[in-house]
Amino acid sequence: EAMVLLKAAEMLLGSKGDGENQYQQAAFLYALQYVATVKTIGPPDVDERRRLADHLNSIAWEVYENVDDPAFLWAAVSWTKEALSYEPEDWPIWDTLGALYYKLKRKKEAIEALSKAIALAKAQKVSEDEYKATLELLQKAEALE
Repeated sequence: EAMVLLKAAEMLLGSKGDGENQYQQAAFLYALQYVATVKTIGPPDVDERRRLADHLNSIAWEVYENVDDPAFLWAAVSWTKEALSYEPEDWPIWDTLGALYYKLKRKKEAIEALSKAIALAKAQKVSEDEYKATLELLQKAEALE
């Protein structure tokens, strides 16, 4: 059931029609339904955690790319942290968290999350081309006031 709710939120985020209103609807839908579902059925099974973490990260990244409202950016931070609770060694999720903190102008948190993403990518022998944007964002985060 949680996956169906996440798919609905992703569909709303993916449709660019009404702009930010669509994102607000998706965030609201997700927040209400996910919390209600988790309280009812408990945390996801081990097999479902990877997929759920990927969906949460995708939704959070869409918010990062398309929404400027801090309330929704902070909601995306919470989704990203939830994703990390399922997949703590997933460098792209750390990248998303760092990007969100950067957009929220949270220098210290952005640097920590982006540095973690880079360290994990290196440890996992990911090609530097794949995390080049993360390195660039880290430089921007370090330049924040």
